[in-house]
Amino acid sequence: MPVDSYVVDETGALALPPALVIEEGIPYVVTFSDVVTSTKDHDKHPDMMHADVMSVSMMEEEDAGISPQAPMEIAARMLGPERIQKFLQNTTIARNYTCRDLNYCSFMTAYHSSSETARKRYDSYDRGVIFEPDVITDSEALWESTKLKIEVRENTIHVTSIAYRTPQDESLTQFSGLFFCKLLPPDRALEWIYVDSLRRDLPTEL
Repeated sequence: MPVDSYVVDETGALALPPALVIEEGIPYVVTFSDVVTSTKDHDKHPDMMHADVMSVSMMEEEDAGISPQAPMEIAARMLGPERIQKFLQNTTIARNYTCRDLNYCSFMTAYHSSSETARKRYDSYDRGVIFEPDVITDSEALWESTKLKIEVRENTIHVTSIAYRTPQDESLTQFSGLFFCKLLPPDRALEWIYVDSLRRDLPTEL
């Protein structure tokens, strides 16, 4: 099934719930997500949000510390499998994926997108990644306010996603069967592979 994904501007625009629509007889999914950046980085380099490539001097300045260059998290608003199954009718749910699964996919996407030299260097430093079980919130407001958790313990990063689900209930109309995740951006995983994992004194949080 085709998916159209839109990024919501961080400046306060209302995030719409994901939806299933049919256009010219073809069903597809429309989703809306926030890509949350570091406020501290934006204040220090206001042009960074609109630049395709950062200058080498800026990279060196930031990499001297532990301030992340990459987005902090992706606040993804998706449809749960039960909602899609009800819509399509003639399908089965092979597996209920979790936010934890999606974070693993994000990291592996970043790992395989990095250069062979970077992968060999990263592997030689023996820096592991552990994806912890999701933290399930009981309201959308709590999900919105709780950030993706990334900790460094004994040379290993621990990634914990924040999840929220709504029941498959027709009385909820457009808010029925939703699945929200706080996800690890692949760019942030690349930052760990290329830069932060190579530090002698690792930060406790990323």
